Amino acid sequence: MRLFSYGTLQLPHVQLKTFGRLLNGHPASLPGYRVDRIEILDAAVVAASGERFHPILRRSKSLEQAVSGTVFALSEAELTAADEYEDDGCLSAG
Repeated sequence: MRLFSYGTLQLPHVQLKTFGRLLNGHPASLPGYRVDRIEILDAAVVAASGERFHPILRRSKSLEQAVSGTVFALSEAELTAADEYEDDGCLSAG
């Protein structure tokens, strides 16, 4: 399985906490999007990342705009762990 990450899942300490290992990946970009910030309300996610505000993608009005990130190869179990880490219930739309 492959996962595009543009935020905290690229951080080594977050990978170790979330997956128990450092991930293998390669640089990639996602055209037609821009990065914004969102406040995290889940204390466990803040503790894992060390960040209260995480990046979030928003559609851009321009296909020329792109978000840089990393594509990681994950197992199915690791993809589930990434979904749990990114749980929408911990986010504030603020």
